[in-house]
Amino acid sequence: MSKFPKTLLIPLLLLLHGYCLAQSGDVIYMRADYDEPWCCGWAPYEFSNPLNLTEVFGPGGWSLHYYEYTDANAIFNDNTCYVFMEGGDGHADMMEWFFSCNQTLIEDWVYNGGSLFINAAPNVGDGLSFGFGDVWLWYPYAFPTDVSQDPAGASHMIWSGPFLPTATNMFGPAYAHAYVSGSGLTPIITETYNQDQLVLAEKNWGLGHVFFGGMTTACWHWPETESVNIRQNMHSYMYVVCGLLLSEQALSFKAQTFAGGALLNWGLENSDSGSYFELLRSKNGTDWELISVISVSGSLDYEMIDTDPLQGKSYYQLKLKDELGRTLQEKMAPVEIDVAFDVFPNPAKNNLVVSGIDAQAAAYQLFSIEGNEVAITSTSGFDEVLLTFSGLTKGSYTLLITANGQRLYKSIIII
Repeated sequence: MSKFPKTLLIPLLLLLHGYCLAQSGDVIYMRADYDEPWCCGWAPYEFSNPLNLTEVFGPGGWSLHYYEYTDANAIFNDNTCYVFMEGGDGHADMMEWFFSCNQTLIEDWVYNGGSLFINAAPNVGDGLSFGFGDVWLWYPYAFPTDVSQDPAGASHMIWSGPFLPTATNMFGPAYAHAYVSGSGLTPIITETYNQDQLVLAEKNWGLGHVFFGGMTTACWHWPETESVNIRQNMHSYMYVVCGLLLSEQALSFKAQTFAGGALLNWGLENSDSGSYFELLRSKNGTDWELISVISVSGSLDYEMIDTDPLQGKSYYQLKLKDELGRTLQEKMAPVEIDVAFDVFPNPAKNNLVVSGIDAQAAAYQLFSIEGNEVAITSTSGFDEVLLTFSGLTKGSYTLLITANGQRLYKSIIII
């Protein structure tokens, strides 16, 4: 089933959205079991996020869940359309913990049609990964107070309703407590005097969509009416996009490690539903390379081994195409391939040899059991590196190998 163009459907659905209410299972608001973030204490905005959500989705149109107690599988499934994850004020650490524990599940859910708004204006922690390739939230060195509509996001629908009026310039004592960065982002709101600081940005991820923000709650933003309307338009937009994209899919796909490669399995419910498959891979989930084209046969189950996978964490994409090359369905699956090194001899005296295809490009650090770094020298050879050290006390040490964004730890005995 081909997808109807979003550019035609979204404006219409945004107009209609003012006349319909969500079901509570469709829309989830997540935060830590703590006071509402950035509670102003100013009536009626003591509970800014709940008030905004109720204004958009109606009473009973959304439900609250806490990071500490929630089973992620009960949230990120086909029954949920839109999830708003809040990490502002004292909630950032718990959001970081929950997201890191469930990152693969959340990314897969978005890829298959979910809408996610992940926002944190932290008052704790030191920044965090927002996932989805290489998106990061940077804190505590950014506190944008005056923000503007970014030129790249000038036509975005959060400016056009359904809640009006809106303003293209806003301010506050701290409109945001962080900014976001990453590949494939479209800026929407930026710091007025430094447009490299993205306060709100978006990214397509497979069939789904993500908002990334570093904003405080709307009650800290002025002009008051316009700023609240814009926040409510964000929720409305994300729900409409989700309702457009979330659909039943007859295509299944998974990836797993196998004998140094990646084993890809997929299946169809109906062998007549397409002409061929495209298999692609990516390091960041944004930039893809085609690795294989496979015709749809009479079989419902398919398998392929990628014998030359990307090292570390990467993503595979499967597209089902018709005879005209149109995408009918698509799925994504992550996989993590360990960087392989041999370290010998172990136990060692004054030298270690590290062997592996990435050995020469890796960085090496040796630490004592007390955590003190030991001076070493390295000499490169063909797919090998010789590490030299001397005068070390006999005992246990740890060799840290950093390669392709991964950290590998090897226990070493010095004799």
